[in-house]
Amino acid sequence: MMTFVPQITTPAGACLTVLNWEELGMDTAVCSMSSLLMKPGLAHLQTLTHLAHYLGWNKDLVLDASMLVLKNHTHFMIQSVYDGMRISVSLEEFWGLVQSLQPNIVLLPKNLLEKDIPQLPSSILPFFSFDATPKTYDKPFGLYGSVNSARDHHASIPIYLQDDEGHCSVLEADFSVRHYYASDKPAADAYHGLVYEEHGTITISEKQFATQFELLDSKCTCSTCKQGFTRAYLHHLFHSTPLLCQRFLIIHNMTWFQKALSLKAGG
Repeated sequence: MMTFVPQITTPAGACLTVLNWEELGMDTAVCSMSSLLMKPGLAHLQTLTHLAHYLGWNKDLVLDASMLVLKNHTHFMIQSVYDGMRISVSLEEFWGLVQSLQPNIVLLPKNLLEKDIPQLPSSILPFFSFDATPKTYDKPFGLYGSVNSARDHHASIPIYLQDDEGHCSVLEADFSVRHYYASDKPAADAYHGLVYEEHGTITISEKQFATQFELLDSKCTCSTCKQGFTRAYLHHLFHSTPLLCQRFLIIHNMTWFQKALSLKAGG
């Protein structure tokens, strides 16, 4: 079984509301811990008792801490993209957040040692990097990493695939175990005006689409195409009201991509 996991804290992912994602059939979403530490920030996160409730998300939630790097076995340090401020989070604060935010899955930092992992509630499933497969951890766990690095892992445990290189690479992979597939690529492409259709990808901002009055894809069943929005309309909207257009394009790309994944899985 393949579960697509949208990244809802990226610039593209944040274009859609929680309701939009649910209407697209998403039953799992991922939030970047690095992004959350920048906004709303550590102090605010420490006041929360359930991240999914805070976001208004009623389905499964993944907390992605895979980009955090533990320094001196004591703390994590990130730099805010908003004001350049350095944000320090102690190991104790990190685990406090994991337990209070109550994600269903947490992707652990790659250089975290097994001895640094406390007893987690059974409702939180930790995922280790493929490069840091645990040797002595005796509780249920999963593994995460890139699509290519997953090819050598066939254990009957949950697998979480990360793919931001190309939206088609997972379609060429073949895995027999249940896994999750996370990528910002379809949404990010739409955010920048790159739209999927049956013959490839088009760039809706290009002048040639200003006079094309057909749909993005004649066979697409997304709400954008069902409403009859033409390439010409979306071209003009992209230049005049980009945020609204990005939302329409993301919905289209996500619908197209999910159909491609379903066909690969034989669904």
